[in-house]
Amino acid sequence: MEELKRFYKGHSDRVYRSIYLPLRNKENAEDFTQEPFYRVHKNLYTFNQQAAIST
Repeated sequence: MEELKRFYKGHSDRVYRSIYLPLRNKENAEDFTQEPFYRVHKNLYTFNQQAAIST
């Protein structure tokens, strides 16, 4: 779980910015930022260790 927290802290700003720019809505951008991290958590067991986590 600590690894997921570090992953979130390390990538959430970049994800937020890429979502906020087209939306220009803080609340929606915050909500949509959570989705990819939820999917990472949900599907972590299928992660191919040879791939970069950013792909």
